[in-house]
Amino acid sequence: MTTNLLLNPSFEERDENGPLHWRFSGAPDSREATLAAPEAHDGACAIVFTRLRGSFAWTSDSVAVKPQADYGLTWWTKTAGEEPWHWSYYAEHWVRVFFLDERGRQVGRAERRLRCIETDGQALIDDACFQEIVPLQPSPGHAVLRCRMVEEATGAPLLARCYVRPEGGDHLVPKYCYWAQVDGLAFHPLAPEFEIQVPAGKGQVECVRGLEYEICRAQYQAASGEIRELTLPMRRRFDLPSRGWLGGDQHHHLFFHRGTRHPQMTIDDVMAIAQGEGLNFLSFQGEITELLAHLHQHPTHRAEGFVGEVGLETVSDFYGHMSQIYVTALPEYQPLNGQSGMPMRGVTWPPNVTVVRHMRERGGASVCCHPLDGFAPGAILEGIADGKKMLCAREWPIDLALGETPGWDLICEEQPDSHKHKMQEYYRMLNLGFRFGVTGSTDYYCDQACGYPGANRTYCHADSLDFASIAAAYRRGATFCTNGPLLLLKVNEAEPGDEVRLKPDDALRVSVEGFSLWGIGRVEIVVNGQLVHTFPADEEGKVTGAFEFRPERSCWLCARAFGPGHRLVHMRDIAEESRTEEGQFAHTSPVYLTVEGKPLLPKREDALYYAGWVEAAMQAVEARSDLFAKDVWGSKPNPEALKRCVLEEFERARQVFLSLAEQRPDS
Repeated sequence: MTTNLLLNPSFEERDENGPLHWRFSGAPDSREATLAAPEAHDGACAIVFTRLRGSFAWTSDSVAVKPQADYGLTWWTKTAGEEPWHWSYYAEHWVRVFFLDERGRQVGRAERRLRCIETDGQALIDDACFQEIVPLQPSPGHAVLRCRMVEEATGAPLLARCYVRPEGGDHLVPKYCYWAQVDGLAFHPLAPEFEIQVPAGKGQVECVRGLEYEICRAQYQAASGEIRELTLPMRRRFDLPSRGWLGGDQHHHLFFHRGTRHPQMTIDDVMAIAQGEGLNFLSFQGEITELLAHLHQHPTHRAEGFVGEVGLETVSDFYGHMSQIYVTALPEYQPLNGQSGMPMRGVTWPPNVTVVRHMRERGGASVCCHPLDGFAPGAILEGIADGKKMLCAREWPIDLALGETPGWDLICEEQPDSHKHKMQEYYRMLNLGFRFGVTGSTDYYCDQACGYPGANRTYCHADSLDFASIAAAYRRGATFCTNGPLLLLKVNEAEPGDEVRLKPDDALRVSVEGFSLWGIGRVEIVVNGQLVHTFPADEEGKVTGAFEFRPERSCWLCARAFGPGHRLVHMRDIAEESRTEEGQFAHTSPVYLTVEGKPLLPKREDALYYAGWVEAAMQAVEARSDLFAKDVWGSKPNPEALKRCVLEEFERARQVFLSLAEQRPDS
């Protein structure tokens, strides 16, 4: 057992100057405010940092360390206080380790920032422990497992999500790693090896690496006092990157809500976790300050088969949230206010289309996040017209009518089974001739320890593993979304996002492959929103099939897959009654079939429905004219000019839908 090198680590020993072996720095009148600790973790004392002006710190006495040795720092912390408005950061708290030479000169530093919004900036610190990391030795009645995860084919080290569970006991987690309450208690060691103490006896170690690697399960039996070495070989069962498909998540966060379990987590940690989940890319949706710090770094992270970046979720509560991928510059809103920035909170200027255009022109991509959050089928337009209704994709059909192609998050963090509702809206818009892709994402806050990146994910057919290519694939709709099944669709040699041009009576070959680590039940082919063919799975839970298709006129065609639920499949977005047969879900973007002389015929009722959607959005804009007066970027806004600009854009979109309705006056 290693020794805590810190003196008075729980701050219980005190004199008139405060905790013994700790010294205060900062404004003298703020020192007393850091000593009140009514909710200490252990004992009666702790250090508390609260919202005060200036900078202040408590620093321990120096301790001796060994060169080239590894050390670990742990502490208990609690963020607390009143809950102000959503985007509040009143203070930042840091835990820092300074490395000094023999003369007391600083030669290095390690640090972690603690933050959690929706609190008033208060943080309690207690029970600090700084100790040398040495190989674990089993305590009486226990054994130690030393585990190493490797690629089965090459022996190369791998990252993965891990579970350790003694027979008849609870899941265990090693020290110095991130855990999450996912099917019990999972952890990411952030390294290809880890060691853990377990009760003597039998148990199981389980390693999970996304959707393309077999689950590695190793049974162990260890005697008291034993140290067991376990090599955990992970076999790649499916290899989609070799076929041009890259899996990723474009919507993942840190610290955007209170309730954090890992307030010291960093973007680097999240990127390592994403790699352990088998992702090829992660567009981490950071804060605007984090985006600005990384704006010209693409990618910010690179490893074998992986790239990561800091993107931005533009949270226009009024028009709809959007994940922005491959942001290389901020938009300038000329000539109306001459400022640069991204829309945040409940603003009515700028509209989303301004940002989406900016992203497209610079090679980026945009995705509508949780687009129908809170809506029930048949009650959308009333909500769109309600200017107080926030967080929905109020502007989505308008952006499409104005020529943009934002992705549509078909599976994401919304009410259970919302994907079924969103499929119908998606099909209606495709039937009007608009072309855009489906996506999947998590919208998780990794620090809250309730999920992981890539639980829902998007696969895109990109030319190379870089964000310019990934964003281009998103824009052209070369995508499929999934929480488990891997689904490949071809029409002749065309894939999702492609167009096939043909003459009347030409025949096409539609082929699919559907497979999953947990098996699937069926794959369905949909043409213009209608089910035209079903492929049942074989005895191994796999689908491979083809059929001939002869379209009578121009149309679109996509595939969707359903499979049984499993404890390792993310099913929070699936209603409980659907999980047994349809707990797994995947959906491709369309292949577009253009028949010479036979154009796609839009439905009049659909065109009028979306014209009504735009009218409802315009009503909401009028109802919230007050929002145009917000001084968002430090400029002097012209509310009437800004509102007129928005309404003119929306009216252009409305005319597009009315024109589509006129193409089918008889329907």
